[in-house]
Amino acid sequence: MESNEKFEDTEAWGKARELAKIIYQATALGQLPQDRVLQEELRRVTLAVMVHIARSFESVDEKEYFNSITLTAQFITELKTQLYVAKDIDLLTESQFEQLYVLAMEIRQALKNIRKPGNIPNRPVGDYAPDYESRIRSFLK
Repeated sequence: MESNEKFEDTEAWGKARELAKIIYQATALGQLPQDRVLQEELRRVTLAVMVHIARSFESVDEKEYFNSITLTAQFITELKTQLYVAKDIDLLTESQFEQLYVLAMEIRQALKNIRKPGNIPNRPVGDYAPDYESRIRSFLK
C-alpha cells in the first residue's frame, strides 16, 4: 500500500499522466485524427482517469473516496473498449494498442495500492465500512 501525501506521488496518477501523453500523441498522428469522435473520446476518458485519481485525494469521507476509485476503474474499462474499437478499424496499430492497453491495466492494478489520504476519518460512512481497502481490492479484481 502506497503512503502518499499528494496524488502526484502515486504510481497510478504517474502512469495515467504517461498514458495521457501517449494518447494525445497517438490521436494527433496517423489515422485517428480522421475520426474526431473517437479521438475526442479517447482524450476525454484518459483525462477522466487522471482527474478522478487526483479527486480521490480531496475526498471528505470513505464513501466519496471509494466512489472516486470505482469511477476511475470504470473509466479504464471505457478506455480499453475504445482502444479495441480503434484497433479493429485500423486507427491504431497492434503495437500502439498493446502499449496503451498494458498501461491502462497497470493503472488499474496501481489503484489497489493507493492509500486513503490522511484527511479521511477511519469510520463507517453510510453503508460503507472502514474496510474500504478490501472493497476496492475486491472491485478491482
